[in-house]
Amino acid sequence: MFAMGGDDPLTRSLQDSFDRWDRLNEHGGSDPCWADGANINLVRNHIMYYKSQMEDKYSSGDYPKIYYRETPPEVDDNYMANPEKIRADAAASIQIIEADERLKFIRENTRRLSDKQRKYLCVDAVLGYVANLKRAIAEDDLLTMRRYRDPKWVLDSFRGLAEKLSRSIPKCVSVYDMDDCEKEYEDKECEADEVSEQDDPAEIAEEPEESLQLSFF
Repeated sequence: MFAMGGDDPLTRSLQDSFDRWDRLNEHGGSDPCWADGANINLVRNHIMYYKSQMEDKYSSGDYPKIYYRETPPEVDDNYMANPEKIRADAAASIQIIEADERLKFIRENTRRLSDKQRKYLCVDAVLGYVANLKRAIAEDDLLTMRRYRDPKWVLDSFRGLAEKLSRSIPKCVSVYDMDDCEKEYEDKECEADEVSEQDDPAEIAEEPEESLQLSFF
């Protein structure tokens, strides 16, 4: 006989999945690499999986109430919740970033650097944060704009570079591999928000595993 109480694992899992779907659909998530739509569809797959498990293990008269809630429809993988808020946050962030005195200091004091020194300090990577946000705003790239909703991590990168520029920089430096700078740039941008929830958010309705992804919603 199916356990009708809230202690039944399948009932809890299905209820949790519906709750996650509701939160993502209304408020969006914080995955830095995947749009809300991809993650909403992933949770939908979980809902279908738990329902199928109930159908396999119990008779129809024993299904819990949550089973009868309609399975949510599939959405566009590129869907983003609260787009106007994302745009407003990005507009506020670029104003804060552009007004930062350390950014002005960096721009003024990197002109004298050699190419080797610029690569050594990853100057282009740090300034790339600004260019990337401007590009995202111009192209209405909501996923990228959302990574900049709190500009603190960008300002911290300005602080670190400005401190290095304030010290004596050797004319002959051991240059980092440019790929390392680009990797650091990408890593910091992704770390600005939450860790990606799942390697492949477009997975089919297989057994859901407890992953980093869903724990952030």
